[in-house]
Amino acid sequence: MVNHAKSNATKKKEARDDTNARMEEALRAYALGQTKPKVERQGLRSVVSKHRVAFKTLGRLYKGGTSISEFNATKQKLTPAEEQVLVDFLVESADRGFSLDNTGIEQEANEILKSPQGIGYESVGHNW
Repeated sequence: MVNHAKSNATKKKEARDDTNARMEEALRAYALGQTKPKVERQGLRSVVSKHRVAFKTLGRLYKGGTSISEFNATKQKLTPAEEQVLVDFLVESADRGFSLDNTGIEQEANEILKSPQGIGYESVGHNW
């Protein structure tokens, strides 16, 4: 929005996205460098300083590790598509004058989870 300050959450998300993009670029550069002959290879430290990323993280990712963002995505109960369905429903309900409280939102999220998984679904929980 024009002339509006960004929230702290938005600032953190943008910083995280920037860091992830730099890390992916550094990982590609390092992996490409490892295919070259030994005398032409660029070391891990030089790639890290060029792309401004964490040394240990880049090394771990190169060896097949997962990033924090990828790991946290595995803990999500709703897929991004299901989250969007929930958000659309909440916005439409609010536009009609029926905004939901936290309990109502939790119930709707559980209904979304229950539909494809049947009776044995795991609910989102109280602190969701």
